[in-house]
Amino acid sequence: MAMLKKASNLVQVLTMIDSLSQEEKVILKNQLEKTIWEREFEDLTSWGEKHFEKWCKTRGIDYKNLEEEDVDRIVAEAVEKNRSRASTNV
Repeated sequence: MAMLKKASNLVQVLTMIDSLSQEEKVILKNQLEKTIWEREFEDLTSWGEKHFEKWCKTRGIDYKNLEEEDVDRIVAEAVEKNRSRASTNV
């Protein structure tokens, strides 16, 4: 029954989209693309925060009490370390 309801809702949405003018369809498409991109960005940001928190934990860094300056310093040190490592592997 739930599947039938979803199919009915989909038909209604498609019918509504079909009735839009070309300009309205372009606007809708742009809004949908923006929404999808924003969602992907939020997912990536969330993943990055979780990964950084785990990274801090493995190094004994108190993630929850980090100040912005601490994060900047940690990132700068990691970038420098990786650049140094990359330049010695050339």
